[in-house]
Amino acid sequence: MSDYRDFLREYLARHDLSQSVLADRMGMSRSWASQILNGHRGLRPVLAGAVADALAMKARDRMRLLALVEREESNSELAQARAEHLIDGIERSEPGNFTTPRSDLHQVLARWQAGAIYEMARCEQVVPDLKWIADMLQPRQDLATVKQAIQALQAHGLLDEQLQAIPMPKPDMSSERQIAHGPDSDAAYALHEETLELAKYGLRTTLPSERLFVTASLALSEADFDRFRERFEELVADLTFGAATPGVPPNRVYQVNVAVYPITLYTDIEGDPSEHG
Repeated sequence: MSDYRDFLREYLARHDLSQSVLADRMGMSRSWASQILNGHRGLRPVLAGAVADALAMKARDRMRLLALVEREESNSELAQARAEHLIDGIERSEPGNFTTPRSDLHQVLARWQAGAIYEMARCEQVVPDLKWIADMLQPRQDLATVKQAIQALQAHGLLDEQLQAIPMPKPDMSSERQIAHGPDSDAAYALHEETLELAKYGLRTTLPSERLFVTASLALSEADFDRFRERFEELVADLTFGAATPGVPPNRVYQVNVAVYPITLYTDIEGDPSEHG
């Protein structure tokens, strides 16, 4: 989408909604909605969330609208740059979008379907059939999505023509090229709506003995967080590449989601935080 007006017009058309519906739900005049959509009036960032709520947007569409508005209407260069990165990440992680022009291995494996199919191909009893693979994925995926995921994996040399997995080398944790950070890395997609929906699906449909769910909060300095991230990346690499017992064929694929992000702003409080109430 080139701007938020295009996105809003497309969203209204996709959900069979009119400008009048937007105006009514926002408690505004119809001329207000027309001016917003036709570019004669700007949509303030503080109102973007209200518009998303009025139109009952899901998380992905809401995030896209807020980012588009922030990119165009914000007076902060930092906010505009952040919105640009977010929009770029959203557009390159659309459902089924495995082979975008800027696609790389990190982006392919950030799609849970591709990761699941690759790991499934390592199982001894895997059947090289699109319908069988689609039925095995939870939730079930359509054949087109499965085919695109397989083609992307084959393009990166991870699956052969018989859909057998080709071993992936263990990454060098000291290589910034292999462990990319920022909007082009798989870490940028950790909070993607689809991943969150997949996690919610798994929590609803599996037994407690089949899942592990952990959440925690911790207070760190900036320097401590850098060290924490390095140690955590090493731990994740050790777990994901060393969890399986050699010689024991796997028969199920598990999704591992790791998201570490701040939930407060910076504070300049010195000393023991408990002393400040």
